[in-house]
Amino acid sequence: MDPDLGPTGEPAPAREAAPKEPPPTRRVPPPPTPPTAPVEPGLMTAAQEARSFLELLLGREDLELTDAGQVDDLLGGTAQILQLPLGPGKKAQKLASWLLSQESVEELYIDDDSLEELLDKW
Repeated sequence: MDPDLGPTGEPAPAREAAPKEPPPTRRVPPPPTPPTAPVEPGLMTAAQEARSFLELLLGREDLELTDAGQVDDLLGGTAQILQLPLGPGKKAQKLASWLLSQESVEELYIDDDSLEELLDKW
């Protein structure tokens, strides 16, 4: 029997070709992340500098956060104030006023003059 002919001797209907499967995709892994090197003080980002300064205030017990307060809540505003082109006195006043207006801050125990000295050394 001829495979191209049907059972009655008539030409068999054309067979549909099976759909071709797409070739498997090859996943290329991302390049490895370089290890993080310690940041030198002069090369800190504004957020790193703000975090470092806030942690200093917390460590010295000059700043107290609420139970729900987090340092991350204060990074943006603190970073902006620390980057202002002001002398330490004006910067201390702005920072103290801003910190005390934040919901995350329970209390600021450092006076403006002491904060100014700290910022001057910073």
